[in-house]
Amino acid sequence: LAQARSLAALVAERFAADDGGLYDSTAPDLVYRTRETADGPTPSGAAAAAHAFARLAQMTGDATDRERAARVLATLSPAVADSPADHPWGAVAVDLLVGPVARVELRGPVAAARRWAAAIRARSFPFAMLVRPAAATEDEPLQATVCVDATCLEPATTLDDLLARLSTALRTPGPTSAPASRPADGR
Repeated sequence: LAQARSLAALVAERFAADDGGLYDSTAPDLVYRTRETADGPTPSGAAAAAHAFARLAQMTGDATDRERAARVLATLSPAVADSPADHPWGAVAVDLLVGPVARVELRGPVAAARRWAAAIRARSFPFAMLVRPAAATEDEPLQATVCVDATCLEPATTLDDLLARLSTALRTPGPTSAPASRPADGR
């Protein structure tokens, strides 16, 4: 995570434009530095950077990471709004920055936690961030806690419960009943 933050700071510095956006190159000796916002077979540089900055903001909770993403997205937003089909990575970055992102803490035996992680990935929850706390041990029963911002849902002890909680937390189609919630500090 420290390396990612260091690289994000480097990108923000070396590709910076005066309006908060990003150039496509770092070469200051060019007559004209381009700023392509549309995605082609690969995302535009600005959209990819905005996505990375927004993802870092979600992972770290740091205002600097969030501000970097917001500055770049402010310059991309008009193009994304005018033509979202030409700017899918920019649209995803906006959604990542302003929409809910679920942090899923997997505890218990590693092999079982990996099976649950694979099941989550197979069902395409793009805004689910999977983590395994450093304090997790093999001796704990398998369970997962889903948190969005400062609110955590009751721990799930079955894969079906976990998928239901993710659907509820991320407002995706899923079960109609919402699981009980509790503050992130566990009280």
